[in-house]
Amino acid sequence: MRNTKERQNKILLLLEEKYSISVKELAARFQVSHMTIRRDIEELLKEEKVHRYHGGIRISRPNISAGYNLCVAEQEHHLEKKAIAMRALDFIEPGDTVFLDAGTTTELIARLLPENSNLTVVTTALNIINAVCHISGIKVIAAGGTYHKSSGVFSSPEAVLLLKKIRISKAFFSANALQFELGVTCSNQFEVECKRAALKSSLVKILVADSSKLGHVVSTYFADLSDFNRVIMDRPADKNLIQSCDNSPVIFDFADVV
Repeated sequence: MRNTKERQNKILLLLEEKYSISVKELAARFQVSHMTIRRDIEELLKEEKVHRYHGGIRISRPNISAGYNLCVAEQEHHLEKKAIAMRALDFIEPGDTVFLDAGTTTELIARLLPENSNLTVVTTALNIINAVCHISGIKVIAAGGTYHKSSGVFSSPEAVLLLKKIRISKAFFSANALQFELGVTCSNQFEVECKRAALKSSLVKILVADSSKLGHVVSTYFADLSDFNRVIMDRPADKNLIQSCDNSPVIFDFADVV
């Protein structure tokens, strides 16, 4: 019992450093079986100290209340985000005007865009600009303003006006949390007006989010789930959440994680 508790405490210390970690990595680090690690995780879940996602755990969701940080997000759920980005590419066609919201999943979409596809990419995010500016055959429209370093986002009344005037074929939105009754939320109030303007200007609206965000809320509401045509995410580990997705009027498109 003592060794078990010590291991669980060490897992929590690791999460303070890394924010998230896989079952496979934990088993290798502590030289125990996957089953032993899963039992540890069950205990930590009961104590509400961690949150489970497909294949691993992260620190409990309330810890994100301090706000979104792009650098932290880049380290989380990379395989899930890559699978989501690959699935999102299936909806982009040559000649489209595509809005890519700020975020790490949308950045992966940006980096995977093909050359010479005659695309126009509209964004408020520096990481998206950096990802697509070198790809030949892609025009970039940046909605600028005050730069927010933690999230990598620009915001301004002029950016909102630009997004209201432009017309977008396919829009891919990010979120910090999504919940069936309380809607889609983000951590930063300064992002909301641009997100809503892009939603209104878009023909096809797609939310891209890994399953760790499902069933949660953070401080700032910006849309209902019904405002989107489709949600692309990895398959949740929780069977109850899968059933809720199946019963939702919104299409939940589960990307295959390799």
